[in-house]
Amino acid sequence: MHVDLFTGPGHPRLPEVKAAVDAFPLTTQRPAPPTAHLHARLARAWTARHQAPNHREVMGELLPELIRDAQAAVRQARGASFSAESGSPAAAAMPYWF
Repeated sequence: MHVDLFTGPGHPRLPEVKAAVDAFPLTTQRPAPPTAHLHARLARAWTARHQAPNHREVMGELLPELIRDAQAAVRQARGASFSAESGSPAAAAMPYWF
């Protein structure tokens, strides 16, 4: 495989997607959207990835918020169970440290 295929500046929207993936705050004031809403957005992103002629542009627009909302949903769902067990919001993030 030629490594030079993977070098270069990348798509202009890639930094925002990368920032959303790399960010994982332990707490948030942002309410998570309903699971059905996340599911519909994920289905739209999947369709766009496979059907849109400009899929990189479309995905770059859809993914950052979708990633942040999905992370918020996981934190809030897991945080409730972990906080009840440990009393510490940091304990909710421990499975992600390894």
